[in-house]
Amino acid sequence: MIAHRGASAMAPENTLEAFRVAVEAGADMIETDAHLAHDGSIVLIHDAELGRTTNCAGSVSATGMADLRACDAGYWFAFGETRGHPYRGLGLRVPTLDDAFELLESLGCATLVNVEIKNLPGEIGFDPSERLAATLVDRLRALGAIERVIVSSF
Repeated sequence: MIAHRGASAMAPENTLEAFRVAVEAGADMIETDAHLAHDGSIVLIHDAELGRTTNCAGSVSATGMADLRACDAGYWFAFGETRGHPYRGLGLRVPTLDDAFELLESLGCATLVNVEIKNLPGEIGFDPSERLAATLVDRLRALGAIERVIVSSF
C-alpha cells in the first residue's frame, strides 16, 4: 500500500502526523511532495502556495523556514463539513525532509518513501527544479536514506 501524501484521508496531508498514521496503518511506501523554501530547505508540501493546506499565504519558495514553522499545517483539514477541523491549532507544521526521516527513524520502520519533486516555474537561465533535485540528492545522502527513496517528477 502506498500512502499518498501520507495517510492524507486520516490526517493533514504531508504532515508528520499523516506519515505516522501511514506507518501505523502498515503502508509499504509514503508518497510526499517536495519544494524548496526561500532559505534552501527542502519542505514537504504539495502546493507551491501555502493557502490551501495552512493558515498562511504566499509562495513556499518565497518563505523562509522560520515563517513556514509558524504556519498551521492542520488548519484546513476536515473529515467532513459537520465535523470541524480536528487538527487546527494542534501544532502540525510544514515538515522538512529531515523531519520526515527523523520521524521514520524514531518509529523504527523501513517504510519506503517516494519524494515527488514539484515542477516549479523557472527564471531565465535558472531552473529551480534542478536545484531542488540536486539539493534533495545531497540531503538523502547525508541522511543515509538514498536506498529507501524513489524520486519522481512530471
